[in-house]
Amino acid sequence: MINSVYKRIPQILLLVSFLIIGILQLDKTTVSQGLKATYFKDAGSGVPQISRIERLATINRNDHYGVSDRSIDVQWEGYLWSGKQDTIHLSVPTYLDAHLVLNSQTVIDSVANKQGHSKSIQADVNQGLNPIMFGLSHSSLEDIYFSGGLRWETNIGSKLIPTRFLFPSRLNERQAFYAVASRYLQDILTWTIVLIITIVIITILFRNL
Repeated sequence: MINSVYKRIPQILLLVSFLIIGILQLDKTTVSQGLKATYFKDAGSGVPQISRIERLATINRNDHYGVSDRSIDVQWEGYLWSGKQDTIHLSVPTYLDAHLVLNSQTVIDSVANKQGHSKSIQADVNQGLNPIMFGLSHSSLEDIYFSGGLRWETNIGSKLIPTRFLFPSRLNERQAFYAVASRYLQDILTWTIVLIITIVIITILFRNL
């Protein structure tokens, strides 16, 4: 089997090239996804206010925007897509002030490290697009490293909400569905490439040992 795979490495690499082209084409044709992030900074901080589309609602101490003079102030807005009416478990960082609004209802409004302030919540989502706003702020972080964002519980633990479920603006349901499906397909193709390249590397190693 090793020899058979080894002889077909050129064809396998050609297949990988086609898969990569396919991923890039899917990415070009899929609508922009993520949330609109707005960073607010004082004029004296030297960092101007900006707005941009970000694929994940997350920030860390090394980010240039949103973190300056040991303070942070950022807000993400857009829509969270769900394939069905469901109850999800959302969580926010414990060490930052957090404000989370889902379907026009405030579900989390917490102060950093404050006892009795909820950092996680079970929330109902409708099938399709659900308006969401998530804000993080803190006026005095000191010189400590932090990393945090909007997370939800999955079968394999707590994870940042993936890009494929986030939209910066409202679309019709068909467009949103196909965008989510396209991102799933991109993920499948990406992991297929990783698997193929891993097999090729193992084959080369075994063939030459």
